[in-house]
Amino acid sequence: MIQPTGVVIVGAGMAGLALAMQLGRAGCSVVVVDSAPAPRDKVCGEGLMPLGMGALRELGLDPARLPGHDFCGLEYRTERQRTFLDFTPGVRGRGIRRTDLIAALEAAARSYSGVTLVRDRISGLTWEGARVRGVRGKEAEYRAEVIVAADGVHSGLAHRAGLRMQFRGERMGLRQHFRIVEEAPFSRVRVGLWGRYDLYLTPETPGILLATTMTDREGFRAAGRAYGDFLRASPYGELFRGARPASQRLGWHHPLLAPRQFETGGMLLVGDAAGGIDPCLGMGISLGFLTAAFAGEAISGILSEPGKRADWETAYGRNCRALFQHYRLFDRIFRLMISSRPSAEILVWAMRHWPRTADAVIGIIAERHPWRTFPWSSLANPFGERNRRVPPGERSG
Repeated sequence: MIQPTGVVIVGAGMAGLALAMQLGRAGCSVVVVDSAPAPRDKVCGEGLMPLGMGALRELGLDPARLPGHDFCGLEYRTERQRTFLDFTPGVRGRGIRRTDLIAALEAAARSYSGVTLVRDRISGLTWEGARVRGVRGKEAEYRAEVIVAADGVHSGLAHRAGLRMQFRGERMGLRQHFRIVEEAPFSRVRVGLWGRYDLYLTPETPGILLATTMTDREGFRAAGRAYGDFLRASPYGELFRGARPASQRLGWHHPLLAPRQFETGGMLLVGDAAGGIDPCLGMGISLGFLTAAFAGEAISGILSEPGKRADWETAYGRNCRALFQHYRLFDRIFRLMISSRPSAEILVWAMRHWPRTADAVIGIIAERHPWRTFPWSSLANPFGERNRRVPPGERSG
């Protein structure tokens, strides 16, 4: 058995490593356990929204120093029309390869003397009464004052602890990087909406685009047979003519789960293990970082004030609940609107004719602006606002 420590985090993904960094900086003793070799890759949009950029800076990592490509907003396109949505002036998101971001987070976590990373496969939990006090791996048992489940949307720890999740549907994802023929200035993440499929094109480095497609099971099977052909047949097909794959194609089953609580038996759920929202909002990485920040605050409180443990656990659940409530209304409305071609056309038409309103909604989502900042007067002045054109120098493909 490894000697008892302050915190054991199961899962060395983005949320688990971000939490390890935060606790390491606070001087805590942390063991991070994961069975997969780093850096781990999976289906991911790889677009870090402004909210996530701020969270990364809070951890002491400058996103601008990581390989990537900045973007200032989003482009939405259907078969008939397109429009452009902007973040707050001067605010940027960044396309960063998942493996690069994981590697940077792991290197930063290892720089703290109190943080230890271990490769082991967890097989069970150790309980003391109603509280989880450790996890059992194939190589050792890991005990701690606080156990954290950061092992992803298919969280084995949450399942072993008997935590019930509310099933809200499922999505299937395909992902592959492509080297395009011409290097063009991509100032936005491009989002294509055509019924069964929503396609996200994230600029990562000059000439490299990540194409991520979310769909249902039938659409997954159809597009997955020849993903390159599928992309060339899409309204963004011009970008992929002559393009060459720059990574392995990956597929992913993404259940949409909402936990009834964010801790169980004193074990905190962080990142995707805490549930999530539909990938259509592109906020997965950012929300993972935020739940890690909430967990770091709660764990620091638990370790310094063990007599108030229940209060800190309650505060963590309250913060997570408020966070996800902020997004789930958008999640449901947006998913409903893009589920068919006619409704997607209506959505993009509305974005085109109420651009100031659409920008404000993007600010509430991507930057987590409070609702009180919403410009309600913009709803009364649709056609008087400017109709956006393709930005200078950006091609229309």
